[in-house]
Amino acid sequence: LLGNAQAALDVLIGANRLPEAAFFARTYCPSSLPDLVRTWKNDLSSVNQAVAESLANPAEYPDLFPDINMSMEAEKAFKARIERRPAVAADYNKEKEWLTMDVIEEIKTLGVAAFAQKVMAGPGGAAPPPAAPAPAPTSAPAPAPAPLRPMPPAPKAKAEPKQRSPDAAPDRRFEA
Repeated sequence: LLGNAQAALDVLIGANRLPEAAFFARTYCPSSLPDLVRTWKNDLSSVNQAVAESLANPAEYPDLFPDINMSMEAEKAFKARIERRPAVAADYNKEKEWLTMDVIEEIKTLGVAAFAQKVMAGPGGAAPPPAAPAPAPTSAPAPAPAPLRPMPPAPKAKAEPKQRSPDAAPDRRFEA
């Protein structure tokens, strides 16, 4: 909901989960994909060179990633919206509309510029008015309340020795 895909990607990379990071980047951070695939290839080459060479990088093989440019445009549009007007939890019911959207089809239908405008407008349509600046504080903050007196310690209960039943077997745990 926060939309901080780059931070999520950084967590995956930091945990050396490069395959998962690459798949995540393909969907949410396509502009990071070429560098990430390069890193993954270098890491994988120490284990299996043939498998490392089989990984396709969109920078080297754009024909294998037909919609990568549209994905990058979508990433820019969503980043711009999050920077300008981050989603708030109270708007979840509206925001979940984005979850079912086929972003690439929307870009193909509307074009890049119209898609960017739609994303900036937010779910449901019209662009919101610019956010009003937060009012400046007009007075000093209220003084802190007086500290509470510490509570006296609770009285300790006297521990009575445990009575053993005369029929009980002797306790031999501590005998040598």
